[in-house]
Amino acid sequence: LGLQLQPWHQAGEDIVVLVQRHDSEQWPRSISTDQWLSQVCESLRCYTDRTIRVRPHPRQPVNIPPGCVRDQPLKLADTYDDFDLCHSLQGAWAAVNYNSGVGIAAVIAGTPLFCDPSSRAAPVANTLWHHIEKPQMPDRTQWLLEISHSEWTVAEIATGFPLARFGLAL
Repeated sequence: LGLQLQPWHQAGEDIVVLVQRHDSEQWPRSISTDQWLSQVCESLRCYTDRTIRVRPHPRQPVNIPPGCVRDQPLKLADTYDDFDLCHSLQGAWAAVNYNSGVGIAAVIAGTPLFCDPSSRAAPVANTLWHHIEKPQMPDRTQWLLEISHSEWTVAEIATGFPLARFGLAL
C-alpha cells in the first residue's frame, strides 16, 4: 500500500483531539460526539495542562468545550474531506481519537495516540489518560504489516481478488 512508518515524535506542545462522525458504524450509540469530547477534555485536564486542540470531523460540527481551542486545518482542494490531517498533527504532543481511521493515520505519522480499546490502532496506542505526559510508543512494524493485510485497493476489489483470497468466488 506504499505506507511508511514515520519515527515516533514528541516535539509538539499540544494535544489534538480528532473527533469522528456520530453516524460512523464504529461509534457507540450510547453517547454523542459532543458528550464524548466533553468527557475526554475533562479527563485530560486531570493529567495535563497542555493546550487541547479539537479537530472536528470535516463533515460534522461539534461544540468546542470551554478551555479548548478549535483546530484550523489547512484546506486541500478537490479532496474527499477537504482538510490536511498532517497539518493538524503538526505541533501535537499526542493525538486522541475514539476508534476511526484518523487514529491509525496519526500512529503511522508518528504521533502518540490515545484511543478506545476498540480501535484498530489500540495495539500500538495508549488507552489510559494518566500516560498523557509519557505516552507509550511501541514498535509498530508488525502492527502495520497486519493492518495492511486487511486493506484492499479499489483495483483489487474490482477484480474480486479479496474474495478469491478467502476462497470465495464472485
